[in-house]
Amino acid sequence: MLFLYINFSVRERSIRGYIAMVMDLRSLDALKRLVGDFIDRVMQDEA
Repeated sequence: MLFLYINFSVRERSIRGYIAMVMDLRSLDALKRLVGDFIDRVMQDEA
């Protein structure tokens, strides 16, 4: 079970809450890679 806390702020609107996901190890590995790739792209854009 994976719990994520979400806090989005878009155009003066705020969305906060928790998401619970039941994932197998393969799916969890894929999610970790996707999040890592996203963070890499965001960090490159700010450099």
